[in-house]
Amino acid sequence: MSYAERLLDAIKWEGVAGVSFLVDEKRGQTWYLETNGRFWASDQGSIDVGWDFPYWALRYFLHGEVPTPPPIPSKPKITCYHTADLAALISFLRGGPSPVTYGEVGKLKAIWQYLRAFGPGYRSDVFRWNDPMPAVKDHIRLVKMYWNGLVRRVFPR
Repeated sequence: MSYAERLLDAIKWEGVAGVSFLVDEKRGQTWYLETNGRFWASDQGSIDVGWDFPYWALRYFLHGEVPTPPPIPSKPKITCYHTADLAALISFLRGGPSPVTYGEVGKLKAIWQYLRAFGPGYRSDVFRWNDPMPAVKDHIRLVKMYWNGLVRRVFPR
């Protein structure tokens, strides 16, 4: 029985669970990290390419249906997490490291790259044009965090 199965069995867990461990194979040690009552956070990326784990689980437990996963597209959609991209952009605009992993870019190009990721061919774990509010709330929270930090530095008590 695996670590996760033993843990969930011991606490009589029912339903979906995402259990995380850190494993150091060299030292033979394992540490429990967390349990979430959901599929993993990157689930949306899998759904976007046709691997809908939550739907498959529902169909399996309600009807005993075993899914036939479609092949992963040879040209997958680019997925992104806009809030983290915005945090990297703000950091860059304030003098931090380049927000891209391939070379250096200027500030205007960095802003363009951030905005471009809202266009066709890009998918987001959070942002959807038909339901933008979760991403808008994430962005507002991030901007408030930076703004409050800026105000504290400019106007210390």
